[in-house]
Amino acid sequence: MECRYFRDDENFPMYRKPPSFSRLRCCDCLPFVARSLVGLYGLLLVWVALAHGQQNGTAPQKINPYTGKAEVIAEGEALYKKFNCYACHGMKGGGGMGPNLTDETWQTGDGSDLTLLAQIRDGKGTMPPFKSMLSDDQAWKIISFVRSLYKGRPESVKW
Repeated sequence: MECRYFRDDENFPMYRKPPSFSRLRCCDCLPFVARSLVGLYGLLLVWVALAHGQQNGTAPQKINPYTGKAEVIAEGEALYKKFNCYACHGMKGGGGMGPNLTDETWQTGDGSDLTLLAQIRDGKGTMPPFKSMLSDDQAWKIISFVRSLYKGRPESVKW
C-alpha cells in the first residue's frame, strides 16, 4: 500500500512526490508519525499533571503584581469602597449578602489570583461583572486589599 502523502499519481497532483523523495515508501513515514504521537502524548501528560496539581491544593502561580505592597493595598481598599464591594462582602470582607473573603473557603474556584480576577471581571452567580467599570490594574489592587484581610491558616495561602 502506498503512502498517500508521497503518491506519484497523475490524478492526485497535490500529492506528487518531489524528486528527493523518489525512493520513499509508506513505512518511511512511520518514524515521523510515531515521534509526533509521542510528543503529543507528552504534552497531554504535562497538561494533566498541572491541572491535577492545582486541584490537589498545590500553590497556583502568583500573578498579582501588587501582592503585599502597603501603598497599593490602601488604594485597593479605596477602590473596594468606591465600587461598593462592601455592600455584599462587608467593610472588612467578612461577608453578609456575599461570601466571606477573609477565610480559606472559596465558594467558587480555587482562590487563585487568576480565578479571583476572572470573577471580578466576569461576575459569578449573584455577583455582577465589573469589567466595564474596572481596569485590570484596579482589579489587581482590590485583590491585594482582599488578600490583606485574610485571617485563615498561613499554610493555606495560595497566592
